[in-house]
Amino acid sequence: MDRDYTESRTHEREIQNVTGTYRAIWERQNGNCYYCGRPILVDQPRTTVQINLHRPPSVRNSAYVHKMCVANEFEVVRTMEDISVLRPYDVYSILEGIATGQRLKRGKKELCPDWKHINLKEYFSKATTASITLSFETIEEIEGRSLPASARKNKDWWYPRSNCNQIAEAWITEGYYMHALDLKKEKVTLRRKEDGVSKLIIPKVLTSSRLPDNAVYELETHMEYIINKYGLTKKE
Repeated sequence: MDRDYTESRTHEREIQNVTGTYRAIWERQNGNCYYCGRPILVDQPRTTVQINLHRPPSVRNSAYVHKMCVANEFEVVRTMEDISVLRPYDVYSILEGIATGQRLKRGKKELCPDWKHINLKEYFSKATTASITLSFETIEEIEGRSLPASARKNKDWWYPRSNCNQIAEAWITEGYYMHALDLKKEKVTLRRKEDGVSKLIIPKVLTSSRLPDNAVYELETHMEYIINKYGLTKKE
């Protein structure tokens, strides 16, 4: 009993201090919680969980999480669809819808034209690539202002808040999510939520000048074909 207790206490200390074999788990996750994806701060209680319950505990099958996230690990989600046929992306979409609904309930203010990060939001609204990596310096150029000191020291500054609009809203509202944040190299990588989906950039010449009737007819006919082929919703 004494030996088991001592081993248990040793493991708890190693988990909390991120030492021993647990260091590899921590580095693999870049210090972020496996459940919520947010940074595990120095003063926050943490623990590890098995990723796959059908496999024995191991470094590869373990992940760091906030202790508070463990208490909220499971949530009942009711859906009219047969979940056995849902793709992982469909499941993520359902969960994202829940998260979005929770954010709306908390009453964040709408983003207005004079919002301090509106330039960055417009940058992402025009983006067409699936992955974007920006240096802090580039973000400052886009925004036309310097980032605060806390942006270079505290990971939490880059993540959304439940009660106010932080910089993260600039990409979240345009369909991107935080994939990686490196404070040492001062860069952030964002990825588009939907795979295989891109924005269409229409050349200005097609909208800013008059076109021959035949050209207009061909363009409209082809666009109608694309809309019908991919089941796109036409908006007036």
